[in-house]
Amino acid sequence: MYQKEAALQKGLRQIAQSRASKLSFVALYSIAYQMALHKRGDVARDMTDEILRKLSLVSDRSEYSITTDIFHELLKYGETSWADLAQRTRLTVVAEYLYTRRVARHWRLVYRLVRGTTTPKCDGRV
Repeated sequence: MYQKEAALQKGLRQIAQSRASKLSFVALYSIAYQMALHKRGDVARDMTDEILRKLSLVSDRSEYSITTDIFHELLKYGETSWADLAQRTRLTVVAEYLYTRRVARHWRLVYRLVRGTTTPKCDGRV
């Protein structure tokens, strides 16, 4: 099972890096489904939360939303079968929180400034 978990994690990273064209959604969904069946859905969810946390610091809203939607679809069975039982916050809610955190807004601004893709605005907010 751990080998499949590593494959899922690799696939999730590729999705986050917008390199998912050669991935099989069905294969990744199957791994996530099997993990949920074997009560390891929390491990799959932890993988997505960690990737989204990092992505929220550098990604624009549209790219982040697409990644969140794909992750949600991959973990849909686990989300509907055990998230409520485990009293865990839904993936989409966590993703929105991660993206709107003050630190994430600040890092995205710094990231865009360093890359030269935006000009600073003096409105007093970060």
